[in-house]
Amino acid sequence: MPKMIGTPAGTRDRLFAECASFRRVQQALTGFWARMGYSELMTPEVEDYDTMLRSGSPLPQEAMYKLVDRTGRLLVLRPDNTAPVARVAATKLQTLPGPQRLFYNQTVFRCDELHSGASNAIAQCGVELIGAAGLRADVEMVAL
Repeated sequence: MPKMIGTPAGTRDRLFAECASFRRVQQALTGFWARMGYSELMTPEVEDYDTMLRSGSPLPQEAMYKLVDRTGRLLVLRPDNTAPVARVAATKLQTLPGPQRLFYNQTVFRCDELHSGASNAIAQCGVELIGAAGLRADVEMVAL
């Protein structure tokens, strides 16, 4: 019996009208955040495994897709956006005046139990307000 060609477990294809609807939602969110003074950033699809460990991520290591680069360093497909955004803020944005208002619109990748029905490639749009504290910052985030 020939093997069926399909998508990997936990993934799916999006076609036509669903693509258009998906893009409209993304554009509405990202356009609003840009109008509110937030700047978009994009991080690589792969991160150092150690970055995710040091971030205090609640994701267990079993939930991360792991890769090994040509030097033997352990990498993961980005399982969340918060740690990579924090890495960028701590390394590339630290000399800029704060607070930093950032947004992202990227896919994250997680290994879920087989047959759980969960998606392993998850669209994640979000905002981060870095370097602001207190009630005013909380109200701004809730308002967004």
